[in-house]
Amino acid sequence: MKDNAAPESERKAVDGTRAGAMFRLAVVTSHPVQYQAPLFQELARHPAIEATVYYGHDDGLNGAVDTGFGIPVTWDRPLLEGYRFRFLTRGTAVLKVSRTFANLPIVWELWRQRYDAVLIHGYATALSLFAYVGAWASGTPVLLRTESELLRPRKRWIRWAKRAILYVLFRHTAAFLCIGNANRDFFRHYGVANRKLFQTPYCVDNGFFTPSPSWRKQEKPEMKKSLGLRPDPPVIVFSGKLIDRKRPLDLAEAYARVVGCGIDATLLYIGEGVLRRDLEAFFTSRELTHVLLAGFQNQTQLPKYYGCGDVFVLPAQFESWGLVVNEAMLFGMPAIVTDMVGAGYDLVEPGMTGYVYKVGDIEQLTLYLSELLSNPGKRAAMGNAAQTRVCSYSYEACVQGIVRAVEVAGRRH
Repeated sequence: MKDNAAPESERKAVDGTRAGAMFRLAVVTSHPVQYQAPLFQELARHPAIEATVYYGHDDGLNGAVDTGFGIPVTWDRPLLEGYRFRFLTRGTAVLKVSRTFANLPIVWELWRQRYDAVLIHGYATALSLFAYVGAWASGTPVLLRTESELLRPRKRWIRWAKRAILYVLFRHTAAFLCIGNANRDFFRHYGVANRKLFQTPYCVDNGFFTPSPSWRKQEKPEMKKSLGLRPDPPVIVFSGKLIDRKRPLDLAEAYARVVGCGIDATLLYIGEGVLRRDLEAFFTSRELTHVLLAGFQNQTQLPKYYGCGDVFVLPAQFESWGLVVNEAMLFGMPAIVTDMVGAGYDLVEPGMTGYVYKVGDIEQLTLYLSELLSNPGKRAAMGNAAQTRVCSYSYEACVQGIVRAVEVAGRRH
């Protein structure tokens, strides 16, 4: 195993707060992710926990091509600062088969270290299953956090196989960390008792994405000007990969209908993908000129684009959660999402913080867009309510849930 603990300066900062820690926690996850790193940093600051994160590989750090965006992606915010971590394997040249077996040392590591608990992200990967084996062998309580839900229809044989496998897996899981309501329903469906469920809300870095008090009056006009957007008409925002599963063309069609009804608005796409050319062809054929395809934008650039928005739309065929909804709501945008977006079951209260519509129902999407775009007062009120709602979905709240789970299920050293 490659020992890539944090640099000495970071280890001192982390270890210095761990002297009185009551629990040693291992965290096992696939690779550094821009949404997880701030959570691990927040967890490292908690006085009751001494955490070590084990990564299966280092994708996301080396500019590997993202299969959805179709371009090389290296996140521009620090992913390895402020917490203790190790890699089980490194380098994109490692074959997937070799990488699978390279994760085997997690079994020995959990046996040797005898942590008080291990937090495993997901259950459907070789790394997760190896971590389960290591936890069972060492008698370490398992905390499971996964995005799983019951939104998607599955074939009968898949449902039967999952029930058989998860019965065994969940029977040997001490605590389940719920990211939201759809996720909680999934665990309950497979017989998990309420006493084993702990709320750890799915979230983004609220401090980073929350605009300043002067944003709406002073900064927003400048942001729109810098992007070449018109100052007055409201802006509809989509953020995500331009792929079939996200259904960006549904929004394009709804926008064309809205404009056709005489409602003036601008459409902003943040993201890249194989459907970009289809979108360009669509807007050209409909002679729609007030559209900006901004392409992929890294983390530090996103606030500039979200800051221009007035309404957010995620027309996805399926999304286990959709953290872009959190990001958009922090900028005071009401969200319109499909009934297959997990975040909608927590963050979107119809008529209050946004709207939910059936996947593919472009007519309903058009109606909701028309209502919000033509009513500035209602749009602003719902945007404020959306911002208030999403603020409680924070890393601080997530860490509190993790700590409660460790206190109940973990073993004290």
